[in-house]
Amino acid sequence: MSAAVWAVTLPAEWPPAPTAMSFTALRAIEQCPLSWSLSRATYPHLWGERGYPGRAMIGTISGQILHLAMESISSSLVLSEGDSTVESRVVSVLISLGGLTAVLRKAADAVCSSLRTNPRINHRLPELLQLIERELPSLRQRLQVLLSELSPDIRPPTGMLTRRTTQARSSLPNGVHTEVTLRHPILKWVGKADLIYLSDEVCEIVDFKTGDPSDEHQLQLRLYALLWARDRMLNPPGRLASRLRVLYSGRVQDVPPPSERELAQLEQELNARTEAARGAIGRRPPPATPAQGVCDWCDVKHLCSPFWEPETQVQLYGVERPLPCRADLEVRVRERLGASSWKATVTIRSVLRDRSEVLIRANPSDIHFASLIESGQLYRILDAYVLPGSDESSGLPIIRLAPSSELFAVGS
Repeated sequence: MSAAVWAVTLPAEWPPAPTAMSFTALRAIEQCPLSWSLSRATYPHLWGERGYPGRAMIGTISGQILHLAMESISSSLVLSEGDSTVESRVVSVLISLGGLTAVLRKAADAVCSSLRTNPRINHRLPELLQLIERELPSLRQRLQVLLSELSPDIRPPTGMLTRRTTQARSSLPNGVHTEVTLRHPILKWVGKADLIYLSDEVCEIVDFKTGDPSDEHQLQLRLYALLWARDRMLNPPGRLASRLRVLYSGRVQDVPPPSERELAQLEQELNARTEAARGAIGRRPPPATPAQGVCDWCDVKHLCSPFWEPETQVQLYGVERPLPCRADLEVRVRERLGASSWKATVTIRSVLRDRSEVLIRANPSDIHFASLIESGQLYRILDAYVLPGSDESSGLPIIRLAPSSELFAVGS
């Protein structure tokens, strides 16, 4: 099964539309319906899970670890006892959890457990685990900064209740609540707020973010405010949020809470966008909407025929790009020149002109590529370094396969 993942394949079954739409799903569908559908289709010949095996990007993994660690600490903080300052409660909670490093390692173990079953990264797993280990000191610093931004309201006054919403869904009392799943039963939307603080005077929704500030984060919080206002199980009186905050590493951004009129407008907009998104992913196949900022980060672009059309490549990247650069290419291997080098021909104009001869090189110690590449086969290569030719390469441009590069056989 692990070898099958290195061939371009079609899904056995397209995915249905989400039962409940979320902000992440809507954004992904609007960016490219085909990418969303290919990522969530069924591929039983590759593995037993739903969806296409994802790429392992160290930046994404680090963000997941940091967010999970923050959730763990904040959940413990709201249950901490005493009327001391936030800083002293953080210290007390971290001692009880074994310290920052222990929290991060536990979060890393949880994230890595899913990586171990992914056939797309089996050959990279030892390297990824080492990278994650080296990232821990940096993640520790980022986590410390995030914790320093926590509001004194993270723990309610004595007598207020706190809980996580893994319990039965019912009206939330005054207090601090973490990982709150919010639902809009009419729109069929769902979202998870990292933290909600309720008192007689305040209704605050907080979201933790590990990346850079974005306008989308503000929209996401406004959507949470809408879901909160319409969730009659958690919020029977329909109370509106009075304060919205995004907690970044090093700063806090306040977002103006929407009024009832603004919520109604947002509701109408959301309904229209949801219907359009459901219609797009209901087509077979769903349409592709190529855009450089989307395609560059797409996990399934090697499966996307529109991406590899010459017109699309020129639209996204121009006729040629200056070298050196990182790029995706389609090539046909002509012959093996050595244990880790091959001569090939570019078949689709992208960073290089079509029919250009190139030299493919892998690290001599990387047996993964050496075991995959065969003469005469057509391949789609993702995230390779393209270097200008030299005397040593007989003037041929060089496609350098890095550890993060991937190579998929076409029509094998």
